[in-house]
Amino acid sequence: MPRFLHVRTFFRYFMAFILLIAARLSFADPIFYAFPFQQPNDTTSVESIKSVGSSGMWLLDTAGNVSYYDGVHFHALEAFVPALSMPVSSLEVFDGALWLIADDNLYEYNQNENTLTRHDVDGPTQIIANEQRLWVSTKNAVVAFQKGQRIPETISLQPVKRIFTTAKRTYFLKDNDLYFEENTAIPVFSHASITTVQDVDDAIWVGTREGVFVLHHDELAVAKGETSQHWYLGGKLLSDSVISSINVNDEGVWVGGRDGLRVSLHLDYSSVQFRQIENNADDMYGFAGKNVYDIEIADNGDLWVATDRALNYRSVIAINIARFPLHDIRDVMSEGRISGLEKDRDSYFMSVRNKLIALSSSTLEKQRVATLNIVVESMDRLDATLWVAASSGLYAYSSATLEEEHWRVPSMFTRQPIDRVIADSHSLWIMAGSSVYRYWPKTETIVNYGNEWSGDENTRLHAVVDMDDEGIWLGTTNGIFHFYDGAFNKVVSREQIGAVQSLEADSYGYLWVLTNRGVYRRLHQPSAVGIEPLMFNSAEERTRCISLTDEAALLVTSKGIRKLPMLVGVPTVAYNASQFKQASTLPHYCHFSDDTLALAGDWGVFSFNLQTIGDLFEREVFEASIGALFVDGKPWRLGAKHSEPLAFSSKSALMVDVGLMPFGNRKELQYRLDGRGAGNWYSTQDQRLVFDSLEPGNYALIVKSPTRADPEREVTLLSFSINAPWFYNPWYYISFMLLMGGLGYLVVRKRTMIIKAQNRQLRETVHKKVATIAKQQHFVEVTPQVSDDYRHLPLPKMLSSIEETPLLGELERLVEHQEDDLDESNEWRASVSAHIGTHFHDPEYSPSILAKALFISERSLQRRFKVEFGCTFKEALITTRLEQAGCMLLQGDKISDVAVACGFNEPSYFAKSFKAKYNCTPSQFKEDKNKEGIEKKKSVV
Repeated sequence: MPRFLHVRTFFRYFMAFILLIAARLSFADPIFYAFPFQQPNDTTSVESIKSVGSSGMWLLDTAGNVSYYDGVHFHALEAFVPALSMPVSSLEVFDGALWLIADDNLYEYNQNENTLTRHDVDGPTQIIANEQRLWVSTKNAVVAFQKGQRIPETISLQPVKRIFTTAKRTYFLKDNDLYFEENTAIPVFSHASITTVQDVDDAIWVGTREGVFVLHHDELAVAKGETSQHWYLGGKLLSDSVISSINVNDEGVWVGGRDGLRVSLHLDYSSVQFRQIENNADDMYGFAGKNVYDIEIADNGDLWVATDRALNYRSVIAINIARFPLHDIRDVMSEGRISGLEKDRDSYFMSVRNKLIALSSSTLEKQRVATLNIVVESMDRLDATLWVAASSGLYAYSSATLEEEHWRVPSMFTRQPIDRVIADSHSLWIMAGSSVYRYWPKTETIVNYGNEWSGDENTRLHAVVDMDDEGIWLGTTNGIFHFYDGAFNKVVSREQIGAVQSLEADSYGYLWVLTNRGVYRRLHQPSAVGIEPLMFNSAEERTRCISLTDEAALLVTSKGIRKLPMLVGVPTVAYNASQFKQASTLPHYCHFSDDTLALAGDWGVFSFNLQTIGDLFEREVFEASIGALFVDGKPWRLGAKHSEPLAFSSKSALMVDVGLMPFGNRKELQYRLDGRGAGNWYSTQDQRLVFDSLEPGNYALIVKSPTRADPEREVTLLSFSINAPWFYNPWYYISFMLLMGGLGYLVVRKRTMIIKAQNRQLRETVHKKVATIAKQQHFVEVTPQVSDDYRHLPLPKMLSSIEETPLLGELERLVEHQEDDLDESNEWRASVSAHIGTHFHDPEYSPSILAKALFISERSLQRRFKVEFGCTFKEALITTRLEQAGCMLLQGDKISDVAVACGFNEPSYFAKSFKAKYNCTPSQFKEDKNKEGIEKKKSVV
């Protein structure tokens, strides 16, 4: 054999070996979810990412603006803390708070209390934190805050250029030398442009503007337990690359810089092989951005990458999801659609427009691509042959080489358009116009069923399930047919279920049917009656394809993936994998085999093993959190994690932005507001809740946060109270009534004092007038003449007069001259008369007052008074008062003044009593007496 043939053979095997190694080292195209900037004209980029547990993250952009992302909304910090100076040069999350450097000052922002505190640190330039300590680099020193303390301790009196911290240790960069924080005497590494440092296993990866340098230590020294380790340069990676960030998770080492993002599945620097993550902004699950600023690993292992174009997210579950993107084979996403997906041995075969592609079943790496001169309408596999339907006929291709096999196609199918080809276990069903053919390639047998097999020439065949001895089930646009022994029998009509798109048979005796209306299930015995609907399509969600596992049916919908138990048929978890949303109306294909689900759709081919599918549906999702609160339309607080309820004034309008990390469009939010009202459950898609016109009281905002153990778990998201207005508080009414009562009491008291003063003045006037009348009575006997209508009105008998009058003195002298002749009875009567004459003008004068003055009981007084005077105390008091009133009326005083002066509180009562005694009213009495006086004067003249 010629020498050159041996060389060519060796070269061929060598290249095959290289390709095999490359295939083993390669992995699926990473799945990312990109968050674009909020405004189309926003050219700023996220420069730094700081995670806040499972509730959100802080973002610092290249313009120095800080925002908070809660999984749904972006909130600008300056809207909630306008006092903060902008721009911010550095930020860090430590000890439950956000720390910032702005305007050469160090600030601490308490998110829960919405407070900003300035710390007394001179000229801070950088902050960085680990679990226990916050490091602050200043112009003159390095200080640190311990967890739980707010007084810094000085670490170094010499300034450093930068500080780097990892899970293992902290590094100081002085000038161009890198030191361990605990040993600043011996440099670990020296370079003019160190940008980042990361611990990767037992090595140190140092990012610079010239690539990545890997340092390893003396293993012998470590084995001996020596504290002083000697580190050596192990090698240089990614030469001539400007590196900005390095981070590590379970998937590998991620390195970002000006030329994009790279990843290595191997942590050992000696076997590192980086793969460039392609930038494709048009790909829904592609990485967006060319310049990487920061790489953040969340607590649960999720990856966040900030670039010049977007904030990219990669779930830790996506590590086990393989993907082949369609942009690898077509320049424009709308250039074509997937028309078939089949599996043969260790490869998937996919047809797209004018291409056949063979993909690795484990990694979905592209193995072979065949470009055809036809446009593929449909593709299916039978044995080792791929059968393709096209407008120019039927074609056959080898699954091993993707080369065309002309001899396998009957001549009758090379001359007519073929709409669809469907393979069962032994034959091909071929749709050509309205005619249906069945072709057995092994025997080259063809049967033409024409266009009358279904009773409607417009019927189109879409799916076939071969049940061997039980016959074949056919899914069509006109319902479901059962083919057995050469006869077609319609089992379910189109009116019942709609147009069939695909059929699947499980091992429990059920036939699963996907139609344009939804998903149905029925027993696959031809004699079975009826069909069971499981899920209906809607405007919001449509089922694209269905695939069966041993335990469940997996439904790929426009919202994600649903999981239906095989024997129950009720959804257990709805679209928990919404990151794999397939929103368009293009056909999709599902294929389940060897415990792996392959899904072909608008954005390429995805491969999930059963473990990954279980993780998607069983993973504990982050709980909903409060992203921001707005009161009366104004920013009020970022987050609301409080042990005590918040309080809002009455008539406040409360708006709550609910966050759900990592992105809240995974599902709708179900919530209710407990407090006053029915507490009904509601749902929302935008996760912005508005509460207005709430009655005063206590409220609790509750959301559903299901877990594997408790699918109906409820979480109290926010507790708050609406304060009642002042007029709702009874103490205001009580205070008002007490105040008004006090004012009323003062007014009445003042008026009473005025009345009492007037009464005293009137009584003094009475005393003087009565005394004058008594003197006149000693000299002139006046007997007033009255008409027949009035009886005789005597002058006052003056039971015992007032002390101030001369009459009283005369009576007392008379009593003194005659006291030897008076008996004890007369003495008592005189005492009583004197007391009544002194107090009759007091409206409150009563028998009890007189009894106390005489030192006897009131009952004894009443009994003896009746005996001595022949009348009751009240009758005597009224008589005295009316006699005094008559005297005053004769003097021309006002009736109202007379009534008050004589002890009558009410003028009406005085008039009534006066008329009862004298048979005339005071005014009549006064008028008649005036007339008599005039007549008497005339007669005298």
